[in-house]
Amino acid sequence: MTVSLDPLLSFAFDHHINVDAGTHAPDWIPLAIPSQRLVFMNLGWARKQEIPLQFAHEFSHVLADGTDNVQYTRTPTDPEEAAATRGAIDILVECYVPNDTPQSMFNVADFVNEFMIPMGYEENVWRAAKRLLPAE
Repeated sequence: MTVSLDPLLSFAFDHHINVDAGTHAPDWIPLAIPSQRLVFMNLGWARKQEIPLQFAHEFSHVLADGTDNVQYTRTPTDPEEAAATRGAIDILVECYVPNDTPQSMFNVADFVNEFMIPMGYEENVWRAAKRLLPAE
């Protein structure tokens, strides 16, 4: 299933994040320049289902005033990258899960699969849902 990027683009607009999105080679890695509130995104990425996570991940770098020229990676060993992925999860829940969805109706596994959340972040998905969705 292809997920619309419209909610993420609205999020960027609302948070004054500039997006330069183009179709590049499938291995061209997205990039954030937080000091300029700017992200460069690749709509030609080989794994299309991963693109929303990449958008949210780069936005998270900007919102955290992270290091300039940080490129997207799924490797959680770098603390700044791990924090950006956790922030991306919050952004994705905020953008794609209706805010009136009760926590009991939220399916972590479906969300992880839909947005290709890296292994090891399932608990972060559940915490974001608990923080952002109503208890019942």
